[in-house]
Amino acid sequence: MSKPGYQLWRARFLKRSLWRLFRRDQYRRVERASRVYRALAATCEPGVAEAAAEKYYREHTGNEELRSIHDAILGGIERERALKTRRNLTAASSDPVRTWEVRGSYFEACNCEPICPCRSIGGRPGGRSTYGLCQFALSWRIDKGYAAEVELGGLAVVLAGFYFDDEARSPWRVVLYVDERARPAQRRWLADIFLGRARGTPLRNFAAAIGEVHAVRPARIQLSHTPGRWRIRANDWVSVAATQVIDAEETVACGIPGFDHPGYEIRAELLEVDDTPLRWAIRERCGFATNFEYRSDA
Repeated sequence: MSKPGYQLWRARFLKRSLWRLFRRDQYRRVERASRVYRALAATCEPGVAEAAAEKYYREHTGNEELRSIHDAILGGIERERALKTRRNLTAASSDPVRTWEVRGSYFEACNCEPICPCRSIGGRPGGRSTYGLCQFALSWRIDKGYAAEVELGGLAVVLAGFYFDDEARSPWRVVLYVDERARPAQRRWLADIFLGRARGTPLRNFAAAIGEVHAVRPARIQLSHTPGRWRIRANDWVSVAATQVIDAEETVACGIPGFDHPGYEIRAELLEVDDTPLRWAIRERCGFATNFEYRSDA
């Protein structure tokens, strides 16, 4: 049987199985439903198990008992995928299992002139921003990740903010935009990780500089980290576009993803943020793209 055919058969089997489960006591229904959907989550492509659960719940809207089963199903799927991701990420490591880990691609833009003077060029440390005021938008697309039993792969985060070089300690004032597709537990972990509250790599790389968080907002985040087609969009609050790579004779690295992740210096055609107190529209300034890997303290 082909893989799509197998998945369709599994979804139909699960629908019949769940109908039979309604005839039993609630505890056994929830436990059985969770086990069945966790098995499906482990064998099917991402989204298949969730789609089957959501469809079945919509067909029986208003059934409170089904609501508890539905929540248990999605919680079981999330835990199964998180554990699977954790096993994959730590398979080649002899370290103890970490509390959380995320990895993927990174793209940013700011109002400095390229190459941004804050970068490390050829291994030399960076310095002050071009104009003494840095206005930025940063984006992370998580390809793989987990936090405890919460799966984080496939989600995205955007951080917009500014700081003054001449202000004592140059504190960042920021707004964090968290993927609206994330479930509540995922949103909490994303905020904790990327604001440095979960410590680890982000706190060492950049989050210790955050002085004020104006808001943490769920947003419809659209990212393109494809070379030549870099894009960031978070609702109508943040828009960034870039296409041109800046030639550099030496390696260029940024402290936010980590100096051990050199990447491309880019000219950003557009950097626009409109979310009070963050408001600017800038053209033809700098950007940077690379990958990232953050983890909790061992």
